[in-house]
Amino acid sequence: QCKPFYLASLQLPILMKPYNEEVLDVKKAQTAILFRWSPVVPAQTSPVTYRIQVFEVLQNQSPVQALRSNQPLLDKELLGVTQYIWQPQLSFSQEENKKSTFIWTIQSLDKDQKPITQTDGNGEGRSEPIVFVVANGRKN
Repeated sequence: QCKPFYLASLQLPILMKPYNEEVLDVKKAQTAILFRWSPVVPAQTSPVTYRIQVFEVLQNQSPVQALRSNQPLLDKELLGVTQYIWQPQLSFSQEENKKSTFIWTIQSLDKDQKPITQTDGNGEGRSEPIVFVVANGRKN
């Protein structure tokens, strides 16, 4: 005998690249930055729209403050894909040991452009944000 059942747990995307506190070389970052994340699990009945947002963290500002109050440098909606190559067209500082800090997040939207939310989530359908750094004079 078969009975329908529903999965109560939903997992929002996990941000994979750039990973948390990754330092990107300034020359490479000016050309392109690859963002990659996991899909919403379980798979939804219709394609998910992923809204990627990148914010600069200004001096004397915490990453969370930047996320909540700054205008995004990147705000793009992508249907059903889990990676994006951003060509920032920003002038990062070329000075030695100078760095720029950014925070990024993914918001998952359903076919009606409403956030896909977890039962215990914040209601915005956002992934856990991640910080990355663009710096000159990178040491491996």
